[in-house]
Amino acid sequence: MKKALFLFLISISCCWGFPAALAQSADSETRAREFLKMREEMLQTIAKEHAAVETRDRDVRRLLITKSKSGQAYGKSGRIYYFTEEGHPAHPAMMMVQVVEKDGNLVLSRRGLSGGDNELFRKWVDDSRANDRADGADILGGDPGKATAPASTRMSDAPAAWSEKVRAASQAYFRARDRGELQKAHAFFEASTPVPLGPWSADKLAFNQKAGAVIQRKLHDVTWYRNPAGAPEGIYGAVDFDGEFKHLEVHCGYLMWRLLPDQRLELVSETESHVDKDTAAKMAGVSREAIRAKFGCRGGTS
Repeated sequence: MKKALFLFLISISCCWGFPAALAQSADSETRAREFLKMREEMLQTIAKEHAAVETRDRDVRRLLITKSKSGQAYGKSGRIYYFTEEGHPAHPAMMMVQVVEKDGNLVLSRRGLSGGDNELFRKWVDDSRANDRADGADILGGDPGKATAPASTRMSDAPAAWSEKVRAASQAYFRARDRGELQKAHAFFEASTPVPLGPWSADKLAFNQKAGAVIQRKLHDVTWYRNPAGAPEGIYGAVDFDGEFKHLEVHCGYLMWRLLPDQRLELVSETESHVDKDTAAKMAGVSREAIRAKFGCRGGTS
């Protein structure tokens, strides 16, 4: 049986901004303009395909979504989109909040995109964690103290062939990422996932430049879920990974794949954390193991 959401609340942040690689090729006004165009397209898609409850708090627009207009529910819960408005320090920016599965528990995930100042954007995301309890209650549609996932959500009888497919797809995805074949890597994401190619590619290019040469990657066991919280109904496989890079002290995360009816796999989300060696060297008294524990990294890379 899974623990109640807010008895074991972890707020994961996976935030994509416009990193230095993109900043060098376009001034701030151009980046903001491109972001606002993408924002409007996203708002149009939400209005067309989803039933949303909208509220506004000063300069932030909030859309709570629990089902599509066709009636398809998002697993056992929904999601919340936040969009900044003119006057907000982090504008233009957006954030998506979901309840997801992680190591057999329900956790709150905040993912975002920024077309402005990255530091102000990250502060906005960090400050928003004060709303974890309220957002989680709205997403799950009930008392957060009583919110639990059904015991049947986690699958123990998934065929070994499914896990082999996930591991093979994950290796192919990382091969493309590490070689800089970003369009090929991005094609693994499902079409409905809000991961725009431009900002995502710029972010991964900046990561490759910062991390340096990849030494090795390690995939851990695949965990399978049926109708996980915060996602369209279906079967999903999550695989944790570790990476070893020339300039990184710690790198880990997980990939979430959806198994389609025709047995194809589509990448739904990617969560990763890293600390470079220079930063780790300045963290006096903090061991590598402690950093890994903070990020929830599994095992080692040996």
